[in-house]
Parts: sequence; C-alpha cells; structure tokens
Amino acid sequence: FFGKSVPSPVNWADLTVRQSADDLHAVVMALRAIYPGKWVSTGASKGGQTALFYKCAYPDDMEVTIPFSAPVNVAQEDPRLYRFLETVGDEATRARIRDFQTALFRREDELLPLVKGWAEKQKWTVGLGLAEAYEYGILEYPFAFWQYGSFKASDIPAPDAPAATLFQHFQKINTFYFYTDQGQKAFEPFMYQAFSEIGYYNYDVSAFKGVMKTLKSPTNMVLCPKGVNIVFDPTTMDRVYRFLQYEANRVIYVYGELDTWAATQIPLIGRTDAVKIVVKGGHHGACIHDFSPEQRELFYQCLEKWLDLKLPRA
Repeated sequence: FFGKSVPSPVNWADLTVRQSADDLHAVVMALRAIYPGKWVSTGASKGGQTALFYKCAYPDDMEVTIPFSAPVNVAQEDPRLYRFLETVGDEATRARIRDFQTALFRREDELLPLVKGWAEKQKWTVGLGLAEAYEYGILEYPFAFWQYGSFKASDIPAPDAPAATLFQHFQKINTFYFYTDQGQKAFEPFMYQAFSEIGYYNYDVSAFKGVMKTLKSPTNMVLCPKGVNIVFDPTTMDRVYRFLQYEANRVIYVYGELDTWAATQIPLIGRTDAVKIVVKGGHHGACIHDFSPEQRELFYQCLEKWLDLKLPRA
C-alpha cells in the first residue's frame, strides 16, 4: 500500500497490522533458507512500529528487535501528545511557539497570498482549501518543531516581524505540505492505518479559539483516504501495548527525549527482558551515534547477551 507497492484495486480493509506482520513473516521464512543465521529486526518511526507489531505477532522470528522513535499510541487521537507539548523544553520556548502560531492566525490575510504563491510554484493543489490547509499547518507547527529539532527558539520570528519573515519560517518547517493533495496522497496509507488501528493525535486549540478564522473542529481525519469509512479498532493497540509490557523480550527501545512521538513511548514495568534508551536532547532521528558512553555500552551488552556473539564497539 506504500510507494509503488499498491494493490489494484485498493481494498483498504486489507491494510492491517496483522496483514503487514504476516507479509513480513512470509518474507523472513523464505529468506531463512538462504540466511540461516541470527536475525535482528529494526526500523525507525513507522518502521519501528512495524518491527514492534511483527514482534507481537511472531515473537520468535527475530533474536532481537530494535525500534527507533516508535510510538505506541493507545487511542485514535492519543491525548498524551497534548501533555507532552505542554511540558517539553522550557516555558520560554513554548511561549515563543504559541506567540508565533497566534501571529500566523491573526495575520492570515497577509500570509495567505504568500502561501498561495508558494503552492503554485511547487505545483501543489489544495482540495482541502488554502485557508484550511494553512491553519492546519499552523496547528501542526509545535509537533514538527519538537519532533525534528531543526530549529532553535531564537529562529522563531517575533509576532510583529514582517509578513515575509513569518512566511519564510513557516515555509522552512513546511507543515503546510501535509495538507496539500500531494502531501495527503503520499501519507494516505499511513493515515488510514493511524485512524483505523494504530492511533494518531489531534491539536489543543483552546489558545486559538478567538483567532482561528476557518477551522471549527479540526481533526487529522481529513488526511484519510476520501470516501473510505474509517472505524477505529481499539483492540489492536490494546493487545500490542499489553504484549510489549508483559511478554516482549529482547527488545531495545530507542527514543529522543524531545521528540514529540516520545510522548507515547512504551513504559517498561520490569516484566520483560527489554531495555529502553532515551537520548538526552534527542529528537526523532535519535540513533546509536547519539548515545552516551554508558548507553552505548548497555546497547552492545544486550546485543551480545541476546545474540550470544562478541561484537566490535562502533
């Protein structure tokens, strides 16, 4: 369902957590005849989720599973994201973000022509509506700011900066793209999975009720495939959550401390032979290179124990 791997006709009901795990199992079983050694599965973000779902469905296929930045959501719109964005970083940075968002809303009439010109230059179309996509892009801004860590607080323009300056920063973080027709098409399979099984998030708009001009009751369900009935099955992630906490052994979870998706990281309760490494100051791309010396040693010790191999230290 992703990239060029799209069935014809598209039956969205076939795109499930179980289906993807079964497909991976079939591939691994076929390749084991060629590669009979020990296997480790890994992935980042959505790929990390997939590795965990595979672990839950076929716990003995892999000797070790290493998901990076893999959220484990427990609701169609998981409220833990709200709490994370209300507390992450320092208050000064969070206030600067809110002020920037408010300015983008208040000065929408100045900004929309710039956004329109940008979309036309990129040959993006916006079936959702230009103003709607723009306002969704504003709401998405803090999620992207903390997820990727590409900008510092000092990079955020002041609310009274020239419209061109506000636009340039909004353009750089590019949350608007996800709400164009092209952006929606690229992420359509993921959004179907998010809102039917694996969960996603919404926005706390309480601070913007008086300044949002177009959106009334925003929801990222607008990014799901058009004309498809979306029904959320809470039992999928309930099973995943419980399995990871009580049965999933030989897993190394890696998260970035400041990554927004770390809001829904799995809490370990000491019932499994698994570890979690949280990279201080890390974001969505947190990786082994970012580990502290102590974290790196823990990582290699776990691999050596579970694989029964002596590994060179990178």
